Amino acid sequence: MGLSRKRIIASSVLVMALLVPMFSSVGAIHEDTYISPGTGPQGSPRTDGQTVVWADSREGIPYTSDVYAATLPDREEFAIATGEAHQTTPDVDGSLVVWSEDDEIRAMNIDSDEQFAVSTGSQDSLPAISGDHVVWVRFDDGFSIWSRNLSTMDDPVHLADLEYALSGRPEIDGDTVLFGQADEAEGDTDGGAGWQLFKAHVDGTDLEVLVEDDAPGAHLAGFDLHGSTGVYAANEDLFAIDIDSGDSFYLASNAMSPTTDGRYVFWSDTGHIAETQEERVDLRGYDMLSDSRFVIYQDEGRNVLGNTGGDYLVWSRGFMPPEELNAHAAPISDLIPTARQPDPGATDPNWFYFSETGHYLSYGFKNFWEQSGGLPVFGFPLTIEYDEMNLDLGEFRTVQYFERQRFEYHPENAGTPYETQLGRLGVQDASQRGLLDTEPFEPIAEADNDDCTYFAVTSHQMCGDFRDYWEAHGLDFGDPGVSFRESLALFGYPISEEFVDPDSGLTVQYFERARFEYHPDNPEEHRVLLGRLGADELTQRGWN
Repeated sequence: MGLSRKRIIASSVLVMALLVPMFSSVGAIHEDTYISPGTGPQGSPRTDGQTVVWADSREGIPYTSDVYAATLPDREEFAIATGEAHQTTPDVDGSLVVWSEDDEIRAMNIDSDEQFAVSTGSQDSLPAISGDHVVWVRFDDGFSIWSRNLSTMDDPVHLADLEYALSGRPEIDGDTVLFGQADEAEGDTDGGAGWQLFKAHVDGTDLEVLVEDDAPGAHLAGFDLHGSTGVYAANEDLFAIDIDSGDSFYLASNAMSPTTDGRYVFWSDTGHIAETQEERVDLRGYDMLSDSRFVIYQDEGRNVLGNTGGDYLVWSRGFMPPEELNAHAAPISDLIPTARQPDPGATDPNWFYFSETGHYLSYGFKNFWEQSGGLPVFGFPLTIEYDEMNLDLGEFRTVQYFERQRFEYHPENAGTPYETQLGRLGVQDASQRGLLDTEPFEPIAEADNDDCTYFAVTSHQMCGDFRDYWEAHGLDFGDPGVSFRESLALFGYPISEEFVDPDSGLTVQYFERARFEYHPDNPEEHRVLLGRLGADELTQRGWN
């Protein structure tokens, strides 16, 4: 998936770190993800979505480690390479596992248990695999990048020599290789004196610099590749880049070890270490389709990412020293904001857990929900609180989705009735469905009759049962009864006339923040219902 021009333009204005939600949800985030008792000092696990591999020093023999694997999702462990050799930095794709063993790269077909040498001698290390192609680094009077086709076993191909030190393991996806170098100038105390991120074809052609920074103290803290989408962490900031066009945009700060599946980006957040020097590293995620940033694990040890593969994310967790790190894995669907949260089995006046959807309401959003309509108006919560780009403002806002609405926290209005606002989901849904240019959305000159109220602001009217419902409901601003401004704040102005929805067959009318639906077979008090616009939006983006 490439990076759309719309997202590049919208995200180019982002200069904020992740917001710390004022109304933070409570409780643990996800179910147990443990796989293995150790990833050793050689780095984090890797996966292709079917198998996880890692280097393991559980035997405790100095200067040695073994390679183990486990299948997903059952997590059944098996050995790949054991013994007294120094076996490190494995990677996997399909039936092939590759790793560094002393000074060579080796491979194993896990279907047949056949092992063979990919390269020999010259201090080869840090292999990565995609399909039949393996890339690795050679440490021999400098640094160089090599590749080999395991299906043909033709001679290894020299991709590039590095002028400076290698910056992490090369990454490969299909025919494209991504690798970096960093100038660690003598006496430089700021982590480097510049870096470059390269791409090349696996056959050694089309070598080019994707992005670079030669400023003193500049450093590269990890990168990854999927299709035409690359991600990299540099100078404590996280960026995505279209490797075909070179367009890039900022995602977050305090980042290292990013990985991507082409849509989602995950990274280790180092902000806590920078502030307190404690050994805690959080995990965070970004959905580039919806411009959403969210917490995955927080206050749960030192989490360092491995990579994404298939529909899985793998990482290591623990505390220093490295021997205490463990391998973890989880489906990406268990990490996005719609993933169910565990029942805490406890109560608190500041939050409430809904077992129906597996989500919390807490603090300010809980108070707003309870005071402004509750379940009949908003429905159940469907997500955790997270940060989503508000395209109208060009800034992130802490949000939470419900069946019928999206709550937005606006700190600039703190202490006023507009601190929590509702998303314009009516406009958004009508736009996504291609309805805004249809006849019911065309402006009219005046109301049809006395049973209708006309709004010159949008040149539309509301009539009958829909008008009665609009006037009977509103946000709670403390006005007597339900005032006009309270109803307006809840639903917004009408943006269409009544019409028969081509999908549902119901008579509906769109408002800025709602879709009214008329259900003639319901009891009278339930004939006007609000459309499930929040649920529809989450389904539209694939957050099921």
